[in-house]
Amino acid sequence: MSIEKASILAFVNSNLQRSETDIDTQILTVINDLRIYRNFLEDTDTDKTLADGGTYLDKPTGFKAPISIVLNDGSVNLAPLKPMPGGYKGYREAMDNFNSGMESTPKYYACFGNYIYVWPTAGQAYTSIIDFYKQHALVANPIEFGDEFTNCMNFGAAYYVAMANKLTTNIAIWQPAYFDQIKRMVASHPGHARHVGG
Repeated sequence: MSIEKASILAFVNSNLQRSETDIDTQILTVINDLRIYRNFLEDTDTDKTLADGGTYLDKPTGFKAPISIVLNDGSVNLAPLKPMPGGYKGYREAMDNFNSGMESTPKYYACFGNYIYVWPTAGQAYTSIIDFYKQHALVANPIEFGDEFTNCMNFGAAYYVAMANKLTTNIAIWQPAYFDQIKRMVASHPGHARHVGG
């Protein structure tokens, strides 16, 4: 199953005694509340490759934060990359001291802009497995959140429709219910370690 936009609309109209036909703006506001500050969606990308002498992988579509980045040398998956000490600044400092011929097996990563930089520079070509937290697309349909988000989406849409129409009583009902659902979703999605093993 998945959360359907039409079901959210029916919920809002039934509970607010409304006859709305388009609440996409309110649904998008709920999605935006959930997509920016929380890590609820996960995905895996296996399409990115690292060339011999390469220094970075392109971030997958919707990439928000890494969970695990694993390189494969053509025969075996290597240990997951670890966060670069000092982050991207540490990576830049390491690259300032890089000399040709120092290529090796990458051990670290640092994210910046649209790229995942690796250190040291790759001494051969690699494929990758990137597990990551995904940013929900800013569209009202399809809704990518799982069924456990049904109440959150319904209550949030009801709250924002009530806000848009200055329905004071309904605002007082749906705001705390919506915020409580966000807290429940945060508690039930504690996240993963950013890297494993190594």
